[in-house]
Amino acid sequence: MSVLLVDTNVVSILFNRRHSLRQACIGAVAGHQLLISFMTRSELLLWPAANKWGEPRRRALEQHMALYLTLYPDERTCAIWAEVVDRCRRAGHRIQTADAWIASAARQWDCSRVEVSEWSAPPQPNTCSSRTPRGPSIRETTLGPPSGPMDADD
Repeated sequence: MSVLLVDTNVVSILFNRRHSLRQACIGAVAGHQLLISFMTRSELLLWPAANKWGEPRRRALEQHMALYLTLYPDERTCAIWAEVVDRCRRAGHRIQTADAWIASAARQWDCSRVEVSEWSAPPQPNTCSSRTPRGPSIRETTLGPPSGPMDADD
């Protein structure tokens, strides 16, 4: 069984039984062991309070979250996060903090990530890209393998 890191937007779609992309997302993750970043877990835990959910919906979210194994950061994750953010900035692209944590987990654990694809063009290795909505897809991480945490140009 292969492993997929599931982006927050896909977890949200899978949780929402009425979402138009739900069936496509179910197809994308079927037969895989599902992982989420600690950042996705944190975002999910915010939803009940931010949206004033009642107890039944809170329990449903807890049950849904139990389907995913959560990856927590360590020193290596932090070094990879810094590299991801730095590469994006140097390329002239902004990356949201949460997206950088999720990308860092995918790179650290060398797993593909499933997201609602927002690439206006196919991602190229070692690049960051701007986003415009499309449909669900599984893709490899886009920044290449992590270099050593202390690599620096003198």
